[in-house]
Amino acid sequence: MARGILVTIQAAPFARAGDEPALADLLADPILLTLIRCDRLSEGDLWTAIERGRAALRRRG
Repeated sequence: MARGILVTIQAAPFARAGDEPALADLLADPILLTLIRCDRLSEGDLWTAIERGRAALRRRG
């Protein structure tokens, strides 16, 4: 067994709540909007998916 070795463990970026950008900021990003349009989706499609996810999380408790 090695002696005197110090291991530092750092949390991955965005590993805990509070570091994530706000959803409104993400949805206002022109790059994200371009990507969803390239996938033939609309902002409404994205909001529908978000609301369905939120509802599923509420049901799970």
